[in-house]
Amino acid sequence: MANQNTLDKLVTEMAKDGEITTDEMNKAKQIKDANVNLAIARMAAKYVNQNVKLAANWDSRFEKSAQKNSNKESLTDRLWQPLKSITQADLCVYGILRQDNQWHDGMAMRADPYLKIQGFEAIAAVAKQYGCGNCMEIAAMVFMYLYRLKVRPLYYMALKSPADHAFVVIGRKGSEEDDNNGGNWGKKAVVCDPWASGLPRKPASVTLGPPHAFGDSYVAYPTALLKKNMEAMFPGLFNGVSLVHREE
Repeated sequence: MANQNTLDKLVTEMAKDGEITTDEMNKAKQIKDANVNLAIARMAAKYVNQNVKLAANWDSRFEKSAQKNSNKESLTDRLWQPLKSITQADLCVYGILRQDNQWHDGMAMRADPYLKIQGFEAIAAVAKQYGCGNCMEIAAMVFMYLYRLKVRPLYYMALKSPADHAFVVIGRKGSEEDDNNGGNWGKKAVVCDPWASGLPRKPASVTLGPPHAFGDSYVAYPTALLKKNMEAMFPGLFNGVSLVHREE
């Protein structure tokens, strides 16, 4: 772990000028028994933690989730139902962030094959502005942070239905035809998923609803563990992953 900590610090220094060069990456890779992509993922997670304080989670696995009411009530009704059934993050994400025109513009661009980067950038910016997000906004923040640092290869991924989750993969090797659970993406490929930690939360006295923290081991980890971790996070729902966008 000492070597990994050393590499973590080195990567942070490398990123300070706004770009991680190929020469810098090659230097970092010379540190033995450490994974430069893991260091990069940890750095990206710290960046998100500094800018996002509330992570929303509408998921029927949690007893007090707002999602279970979604088929019967409008968005406004759900958000302003008795506060015990929703979280402050729900209010921020679904009541404010996703009502912002910039978020809607970003979603429209994200759906256009030629404007995906602009879409991710708009979504990441509005998440940073309001300091909240669900997994999609948080993955967009990670993707754009690493995209600007010129980290490649870089993948924005999503779980296949019936699960619903987005995250980023750094250093994946192979093609779209490879397995869809991370098993053969290369030993150094890493998942970056800050949403899984629950992110910093306000004091318990003013926090509404349950946290969804799975722990730091679910935030940055080799893709060989992707299937295991996603099955733990989404029991009975994991059905592989889909590629949303990649940068090589």
